Amino acid sequence: FENHCYLRIALDNTLQTKWDTVIKKPAYKHLTAAQLKQVVQLLESYDGNELLLKRDNTISLNYRKK
Repeated sequence: FENHCYLRIALDNTLQTKWDTVIKKPAYKHLTAAQLKQVVQLLESYDGNELLLKRDNTISLNYRKK
């Protein structure tokens, strides 16, 4: 997962859809405090948990129909 878009994965999983269909870009300006907290928690979790990262990436890709 080198050079992979972890932020996209965390945003999609936090918002439970393709993130830019529900909030405007850039995401960091439009997230609620609770959403931002969840995104940060997911990003921190991905650092030490490749299985979680892979699972959430699969979910994200499904939201994006890829």
